[in-house]
Amino acid sequence: MHTRRIDGRTVMIDDPIVKEVRKIREELTAKFNYDIEAIMKDAMRRQYSSGRKLVSFEHENEREQMVKEPQPPYGGADKK
Repeated sequence: MHTRRIDGRTVMIDDPIVKEVRKIREELTAKFNYDIEAIMKDAMRRQYSSGRKLVSFEHENEREQMVKEPQPPYGGADKK
């Protein structure tokens, strides 16, 4: 984490929480060989097996459609 001093110089702050989150993120991504699809499948598996009530505001078909037909970026190629 960085902060700006009154004289304008940037100073690095050693935040133990940020350090811990980054360490866990690195361990998790390495566990799945940096494969985002595998990471997300595992996260969803853990989420559904947690037994907690889940809420989703989108339908499964909409999610599948978004994956199959990605939208152009904002202000994308369709604008002329």
